[in-house]
Amino acid sequence: MDGLSNGCTFGGVVEMLRPSARAMAVGVLLFLLPTAVQAAGPTRVFPFGLWSGGAYTDDQTGAFSRCAAYVPNNSGVVTVVTVDRSFDWSLRFVDPGWALTPKAQIPIQLHFDGGPASGAVGTALTPTMVEVPMPDNFRNSLQMSAQAQGQWFSSNLNFMSRLMFLLANCARTE
Repeated sequence: MDGLSNGCTFGGVVEMLRPSARAMAVGVLLFLLPTAVQAAGPTRVFPFGLWSGGAYTDDQTGAFSRCAAYVPNNSGVVTVVTVDRSFDWSLRFVDPGWALTPKAQIPIQLHFDGGPASGAVGTALTPTMVEVPMPDNFRNSLQMSAQAQGQWFSSNLNFMSRLMFLLANCARTE
């Protein structure tokens, strides 16, 4: 989604996607996102540019689980940034077309700001979602490209420090 600023609305992003990607993004956001963060919610929803975030609770106990924000990519993959009460940060990638084996280790290639690839190993949390601990260079980058399951996708990370502040504040107050 090159050329889009974080000032765009989510609806505008969905409109700009190919019809098949648009349908996939809407489906993911309406159906899979609660699964993507393995919790009920969100509560205290907040938008931030292309990102939407909020607090999530454990389905079984109702206790705070994490704060998360997500953004769809033009490939149909959704990028999710999460932080829990211990301030452990992670990235999650969701694609309804994946058929992952839960708990399987998934190789992921991450590129930040056009730099060299850094290999990471993610863990499949569900058949459609993989999680990787947040790499240090994520916080200061403007663009992230990733490859998982043979698929390339990218995310605009402009103003990421502000989004991470909002997520940390969410985790601090829940």
